Amino acid sequence: MNKSTQPSSAKPRKLKRDLGIVQVTASGVSIIIGAGIFVLIAPASELAGGQVWLSFLTAAILCTFTALSYAELASMFPRAGGEFEFSKAVFAPWLTFLTFWLNLTSLIIAAATVSLGFAGYADRFVDLDYRVSASALIAITTALALSGIKWSGRVVIVTASIEVFALTLVIVFGLSADSTYSIFKGNGPGGILAGSALVFFAYIGFDEVTTLSEETRNPTRVIPRALLLALCVTTALYVLVSLAAVRLLGPEALANSTQPLADVMTGLWGSKGSAILAATALFTTFGTTLLAIQAGSRVLYGWATNFPKPSPWQSISGLGIPWVSTLTVAFSTLAFSLTGKIKLVAGLTDFAVFMVFLVVNSAAIALRTKNPELPRPFRVRGAIGKVPITPVLGLLLTLVMLPKLPIQILALGFGLIVLGLGLYFLTIKRKKYFG
Repeated sequence: MNKSTQPSSAKPRKLKRDLGIVQVTASGVSIIIGAGIFVLIAPASELAGGQVWLSFLTAAILCTFTALSYAELASMFPRAGGEFEFSKAVFAPWLTFLTFWLNLTSLIIAAATVSLGFAGYADRFVDLDYRVSASALIAITTALALSGIKWSGRVVIVTASIEVFALTLVIVFGLSADSTYSIFKGNGPGGILAGSALVFFAYIGFDEVTTLSEETRNPTRVIPRALLLALCVTTALYVLVSLAAVRLLGPEALANSTQPLADVMTGLWGSKGSAILAATALFTTFGTTLLAIQAGSRVLYGWATNFPKPSPWQSISGLGIPWVSTLTVAFSTLAFSLTGKIKLVAGLTDFAVFMVFLVVNSAAIALRTKNPELPRPFRVRGAIGKVPITPVLGLLLTLVMLPKLPIQILALGFGLIVLGLGLYFLTIKRKKYFG
């Protein structure tokens, strides 16, 4: 018998459950922090003034509504497919596929965008073409992703620790420094809300924690708690960093800065401070790229497990990794990064995430009303009759936030939807991939 061919009775390999609460929470913190706080604090300060910290706090509270929907659904469907699994339990096949399509493409584009961000920071230390730096990052993170979830989990803990340590330095020294700037003087409720709409994007990423469900021990308990804990940790960091930045630079200088945290670090330690920030950004973008590729591969694997016949994307290596799915996502990421012209397309990540948020909150509402008897290890409190309150608030908030995206992004986003629907009706449905 050919050694590569398994008997039909052979037990199929599964993803390895090697992750605990620490690793999953660290993954959430690392992918949420990304590069948002390093950039968005400046334009948010222009809108909110010295009250920019309230914008971060408000955005976190608003984001929590959808996070709670994720937590409840993840406890009910602890599988790698994440949002695809939630949608499949409620909606028609075409909408379920569209949810998968938007989620996967957003992760690939996000990984490509962040890899180019890495290349920009790497240019400070090595003189390489940005495509070379981005490609090297994708190759290294893919190798780590293929090495096993335990090893990549350890790397994520290191990168998350470095991110948190650097931001903690800003907080400790920034809040203890003498200052004449007020953290309560700003542009009022209107400015705070406008700023929160902008920094809302800095929290995107918490949802990818759900893709680790099949590699987590006791996922029905760990995943919801890790998701919410990661959101709490990043909220505390964002609010405290924004307080420190306002006290050190003042709202006007902060708003006019192109590298706000670099200016904060320079004010604290001179040129050494900006070098520390650049090095931190390298670790941040490294960790985010690794997690985006990893999450994308789990989304692809989770979708493929629904095929009635074996598919290459279902293949699991001896290390418990969906290796074909990982390589597929990695090569797609590389293709996007090599174009080097994805600034506008990168906004598709935000569009796709908002569309998926609509599906997730709708699924949480529909399952409460249609299938209230289903076990919910993590159940969100508060309802009017059978209708849960927080998913409704999350749904309404997403509908308010979506039109705030630039018109070019909205146009490209709806084009992405049309492409996904065309792919479904012309290939997926016609060839009956789901039986």
